[in-house]
Amino acid sequence: MTIALRSFVILLERDARRVKNVRENVITQLPECEVWSATDSQSQKVDDLVNNGPLVITPRYRRRLTRAKVAVTMSHLRLWKKIVAEHIDLALIFEDDVKVVADFREKLADVLFEVPEDYHVIYLYVHPRQFRPDRPENRLPGKEYVMRHSYTYCRLAYVLTREGAQRLIDYFHTLFDHGDIMINKAIEDGVINAYMSRRILVHNLGQSTSLYSGETLPSNIWDPPTHLSIMRRRLVGFCNNVRNRSGA
Repeated sequence: MTIALRSFVILLERDARRVKNVRENVITQLPECEVWSATDSQSQKVDDLVNNGPLVITPRYRRRLTRAKVAVTMSHLRLWKKIVAEHIDLALIFEDDVKVVADFREKLADVLFEVPEDYHVIYLYVHPRQFRPDRPENRLPGKEYVMRHSYTYCRLAYVLTREGAQRLIDYFHTLFDHGDIMINKAIEDGVINAYMSRRILVHNLGQSTSLYSGETLPSNIWDPPTHLSIMRRRLVGFCNNVRNRSGA
Protein backbone atom coordinates (compact mmCIF):
# COMPACT_ATOMS: atom_id res chain seq x y z
CA MET A 1 0.00 0.00 0.00
CA THR A 2 1.31 3.41 -0.96
CA ILE A 3 1.37 5.98 1.83
CA ALA A 4 0.67 9.57 0.84
CA LEU A 5 3.44 11.93 1.87
CA ARG A 6 2.52 15.48 2.88
CA SER A 7 5.30 18.06 2.68
CA PHE A 8 5.67 21.14 4.87
CA VAL A 9 8.18 23.94 5.22
CA ILE A 10 8.20 25.94 8.46
CA LEU A 11 8.63 29.57 7.42
CA LEU A 12 9.30 32.69 9.48
CA GLU A 13 7.27 34.94 7.22
CA ARG A 14 8.61 38.30 8.49
CA ASP A 15 12.11 37.34 7.31
CA ALA A 16 12.31 38.32 3.64
CA ARG A 17 15.53 36.35 3.12
CA ARG A 18 13.91 33.13 4.31
CA VAL A 19 10.80 33.76 2.25
CA LYS A 20 13.03 34.17 -0.80
CA ASN A 21 14.98 31.03 0.06
CA VAL A 22 11.83 28.94 0.41
CA ARG A 23 10.51 30.22 -2.89
CA GLU A 24 13.77 29.57 -4.76
CA ASN A 25 15.19 26.48 -3.04
CA VAL A 26 12.12 24.55 -1.88
CA ILE A 27 8.99 25.39 -3.86
CA THR A 28 10.78 25.30 -7.21
CA GLN A 29 11.80 21.70 -6.48
CA LEU A 30 8.67 20.63 -4.58
CA PRO A 31 5.73 22.82 -5.63
CA GLU A 32 3.33 20.72 -3.54
CA CYS A 33 5.16 21.68 -0.33
CA GLU A 34 2.84 23.50 2.09
CA VAL A 35 4.03 26.56 3.98
CA TRP A 36 3.58 26.33 7.75
CA SER A 37 3.83 29.66 9.54
CA ALA A 38 6.54 29.54 12.18
CA THR A 39 5.89 30.73 15.70
CA ASP A 40 7.51 34.16 15.82
CA SER A 41 9.85 34.78 18.76
CA GLN A 42 8.49 38.33 18.86
CA SER A 43 4.93 37.11 19.33
CA GLN A 44 3.00 37.54 22.56
CA LYS A 45 2.18 33.83 22.30
CA VAL A 46 5.77 33.02 23.27
CA ASP A 47 5.46 35.08 26.45
CA ASP A 48 2.12 33.43 27.23
CA LEU A 49 3.65 29.98 26.80
CA VAL A 50 6.66 30.73 28.98
CA ASN A 51 4.65 32.39 31.73
CA ASN A 52 1.48 30.32 31.98
CA GLY A 53 1.22 28.01 29.00
CA PRO A 54 0.06 24.38 28.96
CA LEU A 55 3.61 23.02 28.72
CA VAL A 56 5.78 22.46 31.77
CA ILE A 57 9.24 24.04 31.66
CA THR A 58 11.72 22.67 34.15
CA PRO A 59 13.38 25.25 36.44
CA ARG A 60 16.83 24.33 35.16
CA TYR A 61 15.88 24.90 31.52
CA ARG A 62 13.88 28.03 32.34
CA ARG A 63 17.05 29.71 33.59
CA ARG A 64 18.73 29.42 30.17
CA LEU A 65 15.94 29.24 27.61
CA THR A 66 15.47 32.03 25.10
CA ARG A 67 12.41 33.28 23.27
CA ALA A 68 13.91 32.09 19.98
CA LYS A 69 14.42 28.52 21.24
CA VAL A 70 10.88 28.36 22.56
CA ALA A 71 9.54 29.69 19.25
CA VAL A 72 11.38 27.04 17.22
CA THR A 73 10.13 24.27 19.51
CA MET A 74 6.57 25.57 19.25
CA SER A 75 6.77 25.76 15.43
CA HIS A 76 7.55 22.06 15.22
CA LEU A 77 5.21 21.05 18.03
CA ARG A 78 2.24 22.83 16.43
CA LEU A 79 2.96 21.04 13.17
CA TRP A 80 3.20 17.66 14.93
CA LYS A 81 -0.25 18.32 16.40
CA LYS A 82 -1.60 19.07 12.93
CA ILE A 83 -0.19 15.75 11.66
CA VAL A 84 -2.02 13.87 14.42
CA ALA A 85 -5.26 15.86 14.18
CA GLU A 86 -5.51 15.46 10.40
CA HIS A 87 -4.42 11.80 10.41
CA ILE A 88 -1.44 12.45 8.16
CA ASP A 89 0.33 9.10 8.01
CA LEU A 90 3.66 10.44 6.81
CA ALA A 91 5.01 13.99 6.73
CA LEU A 92 8.12 15.56 5.26
CA ILE A 93 9.20 18.58 7.29
CA PHE A 94 11.70 21.28 6.31
CA GLU A 95 12.93 24.39 8.04
CA ASP A 96 13.14 27.59 6.02
CA ASP A 97 16.93 27.65 5.62
CA VAL A 98 16.98 24.41 3.66
CA LYS A 99 18.15 23.98 0.07
CA VAL A 100 16.63 20.95 -1.66
CA VAL A 101 18.92 19.15 -4.13
CA ALA A 102 17.79 18.61 -7.71
CA ASP A 103 17.31 14.82 -7.44
CA PHE A 104 15.65 14.98 -4.02
CA ARG A 105 12.60 12.91 -4.98
CA GLU A 106 14.65 10.01 -6.29
CA LYS A 107 16.94 9.98 -3.25
CA LEU A 108 14.02 10.19 -0.83
CA ALA A 109 12.29 7.30 -2.60
CA ASP A 110 15.43 5.18 -2.11
CA VAL A 111 15.47 6.03 1.60
CA LEU A 112 11.78 5.27 2.13
CA PHE A 113 12.05 1.98 0.25
CA GLU A 114 14.96 0.81 2.37
CA VAL A 115 14.19 2.13 5.87
CA PRO A 116 13.21 -0.52 8.47
CA GLU A 117 9.48 -0.72 9.14
CA ASP A 118 9.75 0.28 12.80
CA TYR A 119 10.82 3.87 12.08
CA HIS A 120 9.13 6.98 13.46
CA VAL A 121 11.68 9.56 12.29
CA ILE A 122 14.18 9.70 9.43
CA TYR A 123 16.77 12.46 9.51
CA LEU A 124 17.35 13.68 5.96
CA TYR A 125 20.09 16.05 7.08
CA VAL A 126 22.88 15.36 9.53
CA HIS A 127 25.11 18.14 10.77
CA PRO A 128 28.55 17.84 9.09
CA ARG A 129 30.23 17.45 12.46
CA GLN A 130 28.22 14.27 13.09
CA PHE A 131 27.78 12.91 9.54
CA ARG A 132 29.82 9.68 9.47
CA PRO A 133 27.96 7.34 7.10
CA ASP A 134 30.84 4.90 6.66
CA ARG A 135 31.61 4.21 10.28
CA PRO A 136 30.93 0.52 11.02
CA GLU A 137 28.79 1.34 14.06
CA ASN A 138 26.50 3.49 11.89
CA ARG A 139 26.03 1.02 9.06
CA LEU A 140 22.98 -1.20 8.71
CA PRO A 141 23.75 -4.57 7.09
CA GLY A 142 22.58 -4.65 3.49
CA LYS A 143 21.44 -1.02 3.49
CA GLU A 144 22.86 1.45 0.99
CA TYR A 145 20.72 4.50 1.64
CA VAL A 146 19.86 4.31 5.34
CA MET A 147 21.98 4.12 8.49
CA ARG A 148 21.45 3.91 12.22
CA HIS A 149 20.72 7.06 14.14
CA SER A 150 23.65 8.73 15.83
CA TYR A 151 23.61 11.98 17.76
CA THR A 152 23.02 15.09 15.73
CA TYR A 153 21.38 18.46 16.16
CA CYS A 154 19.30 20.38 13.63
CA ARG A 155 15.74 19.63 12.48
CA LEU A 156 16.42 21.04 9.03
CA ALA A 157 14.76 18.17 7.17
CA TYR A 158 13.12 15.00 8.45
CA VAL A 159 10.35 12.51 7.77
CA LEU A 160 7.90 11.86 10.59
CA THR A 161 5.15 9.27 10.96
CA ARG A 162 1.84 10.05 12.65
CA GLU A 163 2.71 7.70 15.50
CA GLY A 164 6.07 9.40 15.85
CA ALA A 165 4.35 12.79 15.98
CA GLN A 166 2.07 11.63 18.80
CA ARG A 167 4.98 10.19 20.76
CA LEU A 168 6.92 13.44 20.42
CA ILE A 169 3.90 15.50 21.47
CA ASP A 170 3.62 13.42 24.63
CA TYR A 171 7.36 13.62 25.28
CA PHE A 172 7.42 17.40 24.82
CA HIS A 173 4.80 17.97 27.49
CA THR A 174 7.72 18.89 29.74
CA LEU A 175 10.46 21.01 28.19
CA PHE A 176 13.81 20.27 29.81
CA ASP A 177 16.17 21.35 27.01
CA HIS A 178 16.35 22.71 23.47
CA GLY A 179 14.22 20.75 21.00
CA ASP A 180 17.11 19.13 19.10
CA ILE A 181 18.54 17.76 22.33
CA MET A 182 15.15 16.57 23.54
CA ILE A 183 14.55 14.60 20.34
CA ASN A 184 17.94 12.91 20.68
CA LYS A 185 17.05 12.05 24.29
CA ALA A 186 13.69 10.63 23.18
CA ILE A 187 15.55 8.41 20.71
CA GLU A 188 18.07 7.39 23.35
CA ASP A 189 15.23 6.54 25.77
CA GLY A 190 13.48 4.38 23.16
CA VAL A 191 10.47 6.68 22.87
CA ILE A 192 10.87 6.90 19.10
CA ASN A 193 12.86 4.89 16.56
CA ALA A 194 15.05 6.96 14.26
CA TYR A 195 17.24 6.39 11.23
CA MET A 196 19.31 8.63 8.98
CA SER A 197 19.89 9.03 5.28
CA ARG A 198 23.35 8.06 4.07
CA ARG A 199 23.05 10.44 1.12
CA ILE A 200 22.93 14.23 0.92
CA LEU A 201 19.32 15.21 0.20
CA VAL A 202 19.42 18.84 1.31
CA HIS A 203 21.91 21.55 2.20
CA ASN A 204 21.76 23.82 5.22
CA LEU A 205 21.99 27.51 4.35
CA GLY A 206 21.52 28.51 7.97
CA GLN A 207 24.91 27.31 9.12
CA SER A 208 26.79 29.49 11.57
CA THR A 209 29.95 28.38 9.81
CA SER A 210 31.38 29.28 6.40
CA LEU A 211 30.49 25.88 4.96
CA TYR A 212 28.27 27.42 2.29
CA SER A 213 30.08 30.71 1.66
CA GLY A 214 27.86 33.42 0.23
CA GLU A 215 24.59 31.58 0.90
CA THR A 216 24.49 31.53 4.69
CA LEU A 217 21.30 32.74 6.36
CA PRO A 218 21.76 34.11 9.88
CA SER A 219 20.50 31.79 12.60
CA ASN A 220 17.23 32.59 14.35
CA ILE A 221 18.52 30.95 17.53
CA TRP A 222 22.25 31.55 17.87
CA ASP A 223 24.11 34.84 17.77
CA PRO A 224 26.26 35.23 14.64
CA PRO A 225 29.87 34.11 15.08
CA THR A 226 32.43 36.78 15.90
CA HIS A 227 35.81 37.07 14.19
CA LEU A 228 37.37 35.81 17.41
CA SER A 229 35.14 32.73 17.61
CA ILE A 230 35.80 31.92 13.94
CA MET A 231 39.56 32.20 14.42
CA ARG A 232 39.38 30.09 17.57
CA ARG A 233 37.41 27.38 15.73
CA ARG A 234 39.91 27.36 12.88
CA LEU A 235 42.83 27.15 15.31
CA VAL A 236 41.25 24.20 17.11
CA GLY A 237 40.63 22.47 13.79
CA PHE A 238 44.23 23.09 12.70
CA CYS A 239 45.59 21.67 15.96
CA ASN A 240 43.37 18.61 15.66
CA ASN A 241 44.58 17.99 12.10
CA VAL A 242 48.22 18.28 13.17
CA ARG A 243 47.60 15.87 16.05
CA ASN A 244 45.88 13.37 13.74
CA ARG A 245 48.71 13.50 11.18
CA SER A 246 51.31 12.98 13.87
CA GLY A 247 49.43 10.02 15.31
CA ALA A 248 49.18 11.67 18.73
